[in-house]
Amino acid sequence: MNNTNHTNYTEHTFKQWKLKSLRRGRVRALGPVESAKMRALGRSDARHAFPRQTEDGRWHSAALKKELDAYEQFGAEIWGRMQIDMEPLHRDAACRIEEILRLRREIARCRLDAPDRPSQEELTVRRKGEEALTDKQIRDRRLRECKKRAAPYHAKLRAMQDQLRAAEEALGQLRSRIVESDNAARMICARVHDHTQMRIDAYWGEAVRIHPRGDEMPPVPQLTAVSAAEQTYVHRHRALYEKLETVLAEMTGRDNDDQTEVA
Repeated sequence: MNNTNHTNYTEHTFKQWKLKSLRRGRVRALGPVESAKMRALGRSDARHAFPRQTEDGRWHSAALKKELDAYEQFGAEIWGRMQIDMEPLHRDAACRIEEILRLRREIARCRLDAPDRPSQEELTVRRKGEEALTDKQIRDRRLRECKKRAAPYHAKLRAMQDQLRAAEEALGQLRSRIVESDNAARMICARVHDHTQMRIDAYWGEAVRIHPRGDEMPPVPQLTAVSAAEQTYVHRHRALYEKLETVLAEMTGRDNDDQTEVA
């Protein structure tokens, strides 16, 4: 299977997996049965003086830890799958970036060899056998000769610019696919995060009401579900994403300059 087919296959399977994740029961809003279950758990724990305050000032219980661990596990599954299935796109993007930077360097070096514009003296010089030609005919002839001499340079420059545009377009498409997948994964995690927080809130509201130290507990839980796997994923690819954005941003205004150069 070639790289293109492999990338298309992994994107298709990953898309199906993301849709399956969105359809999971725990992604839906908190239902009455689930809410009642979490409230009952909060009351039960509170009768045994849970949650309990720890040295850091926060209130913890086994039930709360279970909720946080479940979200962490879900995040590890999502972002672990992202790391595997997005690897071909990340690799392709890194290769495209290097190709673009190489082509830009080659174009810059090529422009150093750009032929000089013909001077007024060069455009008006008459050669042997041109005595009968008008000044305009002489000028037109000299211009044609200059363009002919410069043709190899412009052809080479145009070819490299075409390669550069194709590489930049491919990189832009890769960026769109990467951003779309990253945002989809974040949306899934955000929905599960909100659901987890709703479960914790339902538990907490009952625990505060029944707890013997309920008046000392904060009105809302100080615990927030966090996905370390997402943070690891973002950190691992931050340099690539920043380089990608920088390379694409440098395209701004360059097309007009290129048109002037080869005119």
